[in-house]
Amino acid sequence: MGAGGKELLISAWMEGESIYQIGAVDLAGHVRHPLIVPEGFTPQDVAPGGAWLATSDDTPSRVLGRAPGAAEERDLSWLDSSGSPVISKDGGTLAMSDWGRSAGSNYAVILRKMDGSPALSLGEGSALELSPDSKWVLVNVPSTPARLMIYPTGPGEPRRIDAGELEAYSDGHWFGDGKSLFVCGNAAGKAPRCYVRSLEAKDLRPVTPEGVDLGVVSPDGKSAVVRRVTGEFLLCPLDGGTPRPLSFMTAGDRLVRFGADDTKLWVLHGSRVESVELSSGRRETILELGVSQGAGMTNVTGITVADDPRAYAYTAAEYSSRLFQIEGVK
Repeated sequence: MGAGGKELLISAWMEGESIYQIGAVDLAGHVRHPLIVPEGFTPQDVAPGGAWLATSDDTPSRVLGRAPGAAEERDLSWLDSSGSPVISKDGGTLAMSDWGRSAGSNYAVILRKMDGSPALSLGEGSALELSPDSKWVLVNVPSTPARLMIYPTGPGEPRRIDAGELEAYSDGHWFGDGKSLFVCGNAAGKAPRCYVRSLEAKDLRPVTPEGVDLGVVSPDGKSAVVRRVTGEFLLCPLDGGTPRPLSFMTAGDRLVRFGADDTKLWVLHGSRVESVELSSGRRETILELGVSQGAGMTNVTGITVADDPRAYAYTAAEYSSRLFQIEGVK
């Protein structure tokens, strides 16, 4: 409410455009001369003399990372809505997702080297993981129903892997042999769970209980650590054995990957990557991120780590707000 309590500030998005109209409505319902402003512009107050107070709020997501042997991090973002980075095992290649308006409703997969060389758009979808040999990117295209694709990082043609069995995908990883996939998602009308899928035979075999939406596969391909939708973590044998609850895992843990062998799990906890010993729950910090030092950076929303944890990339949420006084609005 502005202008001495006689007017109400309003804002309205213009359909199909990245701009807004803002204006004021008096108590009789009359709208006066709305202004055309950029998206994220918010009216806050109107002075009795007519001056407007407004803020311009930007909430980009950025991908930051450090290449092997680099002394410091580099901004690897594509435009202002980059996220979900996945790094190659050797730390030299990065795939990420572009969630910006220009990418379209199914998003886009961006490929670039960790040295910051020019980016390449591979196609629609969200990147899930690079193959062990870095020649393919596993991709979730969030259409209806979703499509599971692999895109070549060099010469070659995109390939669709699924046959439409699942309505949506929530996670996906390569097995170490590069011939099979571990994917999580849900069939129509059913709870999510995780499956093993062969690239060639294209069979889909459930390997976890229902109610599981995320997971990472061990290097030997015999087990996976998964997360239930209710927050609990399980160690699941992939040969049909009984899952084991991991009571030492916390609600603040986010699965990253297994370490170099099958005995340790790497998790993101806040801005730290910790190595968790699966036999005892003992933890060791292997990477500490300095995201809070950046202006406007608020938190880490996801990270990908190479075999050498000194090479990594992560998504950082950012929030910046600028205050404006607008004169001359009639």
